[in-house]
Amino acid sequence: AKKGATFVRPPSEYNGSIPSEKYPIEGGGRYHLFVSGICPWAQSCATARYLLGLENVISMDIADGQSSRGWVYLDGASIVPWSEREGPFWLHEAYQEDDPKVTTRITVPVLWDTQTNTVVSNDSWTIVKMMAAFAGLGTPPGTMTIDLFTEDGHATLTPSNLESEIESVHTELYNDLLNGVYKAGIGLMRNGDVETPHILTARETVYAKLAELEDGVLSKQRFLLGPKLTAVDIRLTMTLLRWDSSYRGAFSLKGGR
Repeated sequence: AKKGATFVRPPSEYNGSIPSEKYPIEGGGRYHLFVSGICPWAQSCATARYLLGLENVISMDIADGQSSRGWVYLDGASIVPWSEREGPFWLHEAYQEDDPKVTTRITVPVLWDTQTNTVVSNDSWTIVKMMAAFAGLGTPPGTMTIDLFTEDGHATLTPSNLESEIESVHTELYNDLLNGVYKAGIGLMRNGDVETPHILTARETVYAKLAELEDGVLSKQRFLLGPKLTAVDIRLTMTLLRWDSSYRGAFSLKGGR
């Protein structure tokens, strides 16, 4: 990207839906997650999977890192058609299995359908919300100390009576903070550490959102939408966990509390 350009995250290009005719709700390992522990977007999906007790419903592989060839799983992939071979698995292989002529960015997370050998979605927020469709098949951890909402007798991260509020809060949180740290940090890197006006604006917006959360809603209640955790709390947590270890130093976000 040329200097002076604002960082804009390209949209995800795979946005299938569960449940749908092509992708029905099924257990038994039909669906599989490719994630990375260092990616907050992917980790939000892995966290949702854990909290809803879907480890035996949706299988998962965790990347060992990145190289010039993209995300790599050094011990290979645990699902067919790659599980029987030796050596590393590269995530671009899944994208190319879906579409041999693919030109999209190779990103995590990926929700993969082992029956059709296609990418259901590579949009992390969509995947987190789709986890709710499998809630009836899961068993949340018995030792968990976090309260979840329930619906139809099952734990959920997206209760129907809060759906619109969850979307509204997430949109603002994403723009100001979750993606805001990248607009400030990657923008700075791409501009040779020159603090352009749009970088300064993004940085101040990040700080303002952190202060708003700390001094406002989270000073009065444990979670963003009340006494119980929702999908949007997971998204916020993934960013906060990386603040000191990553964003403060790598992105020069020294002012966050």
